[in-house]
Amino acid sequence: MSLKEYLVELGIEEKQNLIVHSSFKKIIYAFPSVSPQEVINIMKELLTQDGSLIFPTFTYCFKKSIGDYENFDRLNSKSKVGLLSETFRISQDVIRTGSPTHSFALWGKITDDIRETNS
Repeated sequence: MSLKEYLVELGIEEKQNLIVHSSFKKIIYAFPSVSPQEVINIMKELLTQDGSLIFPTFTYCFKKSIGDYENFDRLNSKSKVGLLSETFRISQDVIRTGSPTHSFALWGKITDDIRETNS
């Protein structure tokens, strides 16, 4: 069974809003030949632009009372919650919300309602 067939069997279809927080290591264990971008492309294809794909892109950029901390840059700070999340964040037509600690990457219909300025 292919990843696409598996996702369809799970019930993923057009116009849904799908939040994904997953381990790519677990996915390639079950589907060894799939790349992170292929996983994302398959999800986008199934959901269509009338649906939404959402990934957490948390950076945990907390200001500390002592010591150094990473400054958040909405466009350039890498996601610290996995390879799929980071791959999705830099994908075409994806926006990222503005929260320094708990941002989300968004694609599809949801971008009509939630903008990158949302924190």
